[in-house]
Amino acid sequence: MLMGKLKMSGEGLGVIGEQPAILPRTSFEYSSACPLSTQNGRMEGDFEMIHIDKVGSRSFNVAIAPFSLFLLGDGDGDTI
Repeated sequence: MLMGKLKMSGEGLGVIGEQPAILPRTSFEYSSACPLSTQNGRMEGDFEMIHIDKVGSRSFNVAIAPFSLFLLGDGDGDTI
């Protein structure tokens, strides 16, 4: 049994290459992936946001709650 932690982080402008403008009462959805070297893992983080309609406004962070990741099997014991 493999025990231990591997922490990976990513930083950059935008989300999956986009810098969406999220207007009031709207949302933005995206999908992404990450390599897992174990059968399960966890992701969490935050996004830095700014008010685009307020000149000189300070940025603020929006937390992404932790969520679990699991490798899927194909029924024959092989991961997919």
